[in-house]
Formats: sequence, C-alpha cells, structure tokens
Amino acid sequence: MTNKQRFLMALTVVSFLTVTGFVVGCDSEDTPTYTTSQYGSIGFGPLSRGGYTWNFQYTFFESDAQSQALAKCRRDGGTACQSLEFGQGQCGALAVSTGTTPVFGVASRSEKLAAQNAAIASCRSEGGANCRIADSGGRDASICLSSS
Repeated sequence: MTNKQRFLMALTVVSFLTVTGFVVGCDSEDTPTYTTSQYGSIGFGPLSRGGYTWNFQYTFFESDAQSQALAKCRRDGGTACQSLEFGQGQCGALAVSTGTTPVFGVASRSEKLAAQNAAIASCRSEGGANCRIADSGGRDASICLSSS
C-alpha cells in the first residue's frame, strides 16, 4: 500500500469518525484527546529569525506521524527540526527555555502531568533556563492519545 493510499484510507476513516463525533474529546483540562489514532508526533525546532516552532501530528502509522511533524516544522521555518513520537495510551510534551536560543526538552509518559514534568526536567538537563511547556495561541504542547 502506497503512502497516498494509506493517507486516503486514514482520511476517509477520520472524516467518518469526525462526522459521527468519535475523533476528538476533551479531558478535564480541555486538552484534545484523539481517540482514533495510534501514533502521535510533536515536531519542533528553532527558527532562523529567533524563537521556535512546534506542531502536533497524529496518524495510524508511526513513520507518517514523524515525517509529517518534521515536514510541518520545516514548512513553518524551523531549522534543525526534531520530533517526539508516542503511541496510544501515551502523552507527549514539549518544554522550551525562555532564553535567546531555545533549548528543548521532550518526554512521553502515560499521564499528561508526568509527561510535562519530565519534558521540563529534560529541558533543564539540556542546559535550559526557565523551562516551561511550549504554547501557541492558548494551546500548550502536550497531548494525549487515548488508549481506547
């Protein structure tokens, strides 16, 4: 099966589930929880003009989640893009330092708060100062994939 065929199949399933209301729910903190995907990836990287970019992708295929997250990071102007992949029943989180050159930390755990704390610890261990969970437009860079 080609990537295009996989994409069209996944798009058909996701479209059906979206119409029927089964794709996205929210946990108690209004964080989207995607219930139909098996793999998620957070893509991130510094911007050449300063600052950083991040995005979240989810799909039925681990390699697709990673490649889509990295491609989106590059399209958004990211340099030295990286990604964190995680599967169903896991939460992924991205922390970033607030210095002039961003330092990143990522982690995945079975609970959102544990993933966030581990990402912040990872950022600090990489030399980041004032590390915090990345955010954009009121949405933070931590996401959970439901195990159901």
